[in-house]
Amino acid sequence: MKSKKSFFNKTIFKKNVALYWPLWGVYTVILFCMQPVSIWMYNYNASFRTGYDMMQRVRDLISALSMEGYIALIAFFAIFFGMALYSYLYNSKSANMIHSLPVDRTQLFGTNVLSGLAFLIVPQVFAAILSAIVCLAYGITRVHYLGIWLLMAMGTSIVAFAIITFCAMFTGILVALPAYVIIVNLLSHWVYYIIYVVVTTFGYGVNDIGAVFGQKAAELASPFFCFMGYVGIYRDYDMAGNLRGIGVKGVGILCAYLVVALGLYVLSYVIYQKRKIESAGDLITIGWVKPVFRFGAGLSGGIFLGLLLRELLCSIGLGCPLPIAVILMLVMGAIAYFAAD
Repeated sequence: MKSKKSFFNKTIFKKNVALYWPLWGVYTVILFCMQPVSIWMYNYNASFRTGYDMMQRVRDLISALSMEGYIALIAFFAIFFGMALYSYLYNSKSANMIHSLPVDRTQLFGTNVLSGLAFLIVPQVFAAILSAIVCLAYGITRVHYLGIWLLMAMGTSIVAFAIITFCAMFTGILVALPAYVIIVNLLSHWVYYIIYVVVTTFGYGVNDIGAVFGQKAAELASPFFCFMGYVGIYRDYDMAGNLRGIGVKGVGILCAYLVVALGLYVLSYVIYQKRKIESAGDLITIGWVKPVFRFGAGLSGGIFLGLLLRELLCSIGLGCPLPIAVILMLVMGAIAYFAAD
């Protein structure tokens, strides 16, 4: 009989739920306070006021569905869920013990990914259901807005945990995981800043149109910051200023990032299959990434620190022509390279 390959282990999933219930419990309580409790308070307090019509109830409902706060909350707890679920990878004793169990890496990876997604998404489903009950109790029938919010929150959760999972495979130190997540989200802004500083410093008369497009690209390539600025739910008004309903922005961006997230899950799975147990404790666990990290730190650090020294010299009245600036960047790049090494 042909054996089937399983990506899920019920015992490990139950262990994750039981072991990390304080984390997802706190997340659930905060989520409930932000949505169903908030919607109830809006309507309960409004019952003591006159002139509070149905459109005002819809306005308050949309305010409770504003995505900015939820995106920040999802990103924050996704990092903690990732640190908890992948913590065994960062201790040699735990890594050897877990990988000695009669469970292969495919099941470990799949179960931990599903656990993290469940911790994020299941409370969102319950919050949406309770919010719908509250809305219907106060006569608000436009509960399909809650469905739109739920789909956007679920998509954000899938992308967020994909990024955390991807970063978790690259390090063997627990505290480095949130730092890696921050680096991934700030990398495009850092590259844009370095290019912009170099161009504006040495390229006199350069048009700012390229800078505008470059800044836009940097924002779109930074997942969490992109979601905060371009993905959300807002009040949609007509030309007369009357509320028509709900507006949704960033659906295309969210769908594009979901495709990227799928690729990150697959890539993380491949990396995990090849990850060495003895890499626990290493800042970087993938061999070919180490020289990339060193040269990247040397290049960007050299440019930034070299130009910073140039500005300091110019500020105290000392001239710093282009050859001197290049020498400063080379020296500071070498220092940054060896510091990264």
